[in-house]
Amino acid sequence: MKPRKVVEEILKKIKKDNCINISEFLTKNNYEDLKIKELVKEIEKNHNNELILDMNNSKIYSYELVYTYFKLQLFKLIEDNIDMDLNSDKFSDFKPEDVVKIFCKIDSEFFDYLLDHLDDKNS
Repeated sequence: MKPRKVVEEILKKIKKDNCINISEFLTKNNYEDLKIKELVKEIEKNHNNELILDMNNSKIYSYELVYTYFKLQLFKLIEDNIDMDLNSDKFSDFKPEDVVKIFCKIDSEFFDYLLDHLDDKNS
């Protein structure tokens, strides 16, 4: 089975479950002939805006789930007046490049929100 086809199946499953153990998914669906390395490569290359791999490439998460989790963590840190540490245990399950990418998106959205509201007040 080609990695692209397996990722299509994963995308369907992830909509329901939000998280998939890669080994279990491959075994359960009789995709043992597909190497996890090939699947990881396909996800990172073509589906990194929909799926997020954990640090060990053993689990796949929906991008929206991880994004929401990070956003909630950020708001909690702000509420508690604590500096954000991207190296903390709260984010250690994920690859640093994914952590940075998601926080950049959150940051951008926050500033867009501020700009929109500042523009409204100045009008």
